[in-house]
Amino acid sequence: MTWQNSWNDKRKKEKPNSLRSKPTIAFRSNLCPETLEYINKLSKENKKSKFINQAIEMRFFMITNKKQFLSQVLESEYLLARFLLRKIGNRKKW
Repeated sequence: MTWQNSWNDKRKKEKPNSLRSKPTIAFRSNLCPETLEYINKLSKENKKSKFINQAIEMRFFMITNKKQFLSQVLESEYLLARFLLRKIGNRKKW
């Protein structure tokens, strides 16, 4: 169980995860320092959970439907994709 401070300086127990209407989800990961710095910056702006939710949704979509995922990415970032493909093609020519 975790402890939570209340306003009258008494410590009160929180409900366990199984009894909450929205349980807390926690996970650990090995992230590089730059990524951790970016996530800390997002947490200061209160945008961390939105960012993590979008990342999980994109990853799930990428795993389940690769063709549609790639077509959406290429439509949204067409100029960058064209530039990178030309760079790879020029590198393979030599």
